[in-house]
Amino acid sequence: MKDIIAKAVEGGYRFSNVDHVYYEEEPRFLDEIFFSHDFLKAFFGEEETCMRCGLWFMKKCTKDSSHREVGVAWQYHAQQLVLSEDRIKYLEGFLE
Repeated sequence: MKDIIAKAVEGGYRFSNVDHVYYEEEPRFLDEIFFSHDFLKAFFGEEETCMRCGLWFMKKCTKDSSHREVGVAWQYHAQQLVLSEDRIKYLEGFLE
């Protein structure tokens, strides 16, 4: 869990006193952190991303260009995080 927060902080997320309470004292409120736009932007970035496959739009996306939907990385991953059964495991998959 600390590695997830550390990656977001490295990406520019400002871990506030309220976040500290959620993280340390009330872990059931972690979704308040994980679904904040500031956290998602810091953790996943704002690169152009194919909203169908989640890959970097210009270089890696394999979808037919006529069917591509372009968004930004953090928005795509926010959608996937909502659908994930284990949010922590999903986020851990993006730790280097």
